Amino acid sequence: MDQSVTLRATVTEFSWSSPHIVIYFDAKNEKGEVLHWSCETSAPPKMHRDGWTRQSLKPGDQVAIVVHPAKNGQPVGILIRVLLADGHQLGTAGESN
Repeated sequence: MDQSVTLRATVTEFSWSSPHIVIYFDAKNEKGEVLHWSCETSAPPKMHRDGWTRQSLKPGDQVAIVVHPAKNGQPVGILIRVLLADGHQLGTAGESN
């Protein structure tokens, strides 16, 4: 959890469900290949307190997303924050970066 990565991404799915919200998105790696990522956040009630709603993201949204990536190199991670195309930022209360 001491590393983070910022990815320019296209949201493919936003799963607002318990026990954790999951964001699925596509982002290119350094070779230009599209990788299908997913990242987890907290439970819906906590995310709602942090300013999120079930309409915060939708498929096709272009975002910059900051995650703590998996150590094994897989395209998964823990959400730190999302920067929307309109400049609005959504994060988590525990965001460290």
